[in-house]
Amino acid sequence: FHMSQSPPQSMMNHTSPPPRPQTSGVAVASLVFGLLGLLTFGLAGVAGLVLGVIGIRQINRSEGALTGKPLAVGGLIASALSIVIAGLLVLLAVMLYPQLVAARSVAKAIQTQSTMRQESLGIMLYANQNNNRLPDATQWRQQASASLGRPMPPASASGPSLAMNKHLSQVNVNTIANPTQTVLLFEVPPGGPSFGDDNDLPAQPAYPPDYLIGFVDGHVEMVPPQDLPYLIWQP
Repeated sequence: FHMSQSPPQSMMNHTSPPPRPQTSGVAVASLVFGLLGLLTFGLAGVAGLVLGVIGIRQINRSEGALTGKPLAVGGLIASALSIVIAGLLVLLAVMLYPQLVAARSVAKAIQTQSTMRQESLGIMLYANQNNNRLPDATQWRQQASASLGRPMPPASASGPSLAMNKHLSQVNVNTIANPTQTVLLFEVPPGGPSFGDDNDLPAQPAYPPDYLIGFVDGHVEMVPPQDLPYLIWQP
C-alpha cells in the first residue's frame, strides 16, 4: 500500500507578488510643462494640456499598472492657468497700447513746446538788443542763440523742426498790430526749411490733430487745422 506525498507547505503558499504600479512619465511631464507655462507666457502650457489629457487616459486604461493621476490633473490645471493668464496679459496690452502711444505723443509735444518757448525767448531778446527788430529769417537761429548766450536745443530726430515766419524777417516788433495772433514760429517736417510761411506747414501735424504754433507775444499753443486760416502771417 503506497500513499502519495503532498507537496511541502512552503511550495503551496508560494505565489508571485503583483507588479508594482509605476508613476506615469506623461503625467509628470504634464505637470512640469504646466509649471513652465507660468514662466513662458503660456507657451509650454499648451504642451502641458496635451500631455495631461494623454496621461489621464493612459492611467485610466492601465488597470492599476500606472499611477500619477493627481500629477496629470495638476498639470492640466497649471497649463490652463498659464494660458488664461497669458491671454489676459495680451488683452490688457492691446487695451493699454493706444493710451501709451498717446501719452508718449503728449510728452513729446510738451518737450517741443518748451523748445519753441526757448527759441521765441531768444528771438525776442535779440529784438530787444537790436532796436526792436526781429532777426533775419535766414539767420534767426544763430542770432537768437547769440542773444540767449547758449545754443538752441537740437530738434528731436522723431519730432518736427521749427521754422520762423519769413514775413517777420527784420520787422520792428512795435509795428505788429496783433502779436497774439501773428505767427512767429511754426512746425515743419523734420529736416524742413528754417523759415517760411503757411505754405510750408506739413500736410499732417507732428502731434495730431493740432499744429504747434508760436506767436509774437511769446505764447505757444496747439492750433486745430480749422483755425489755421485765422492766423496772421503778414503783419
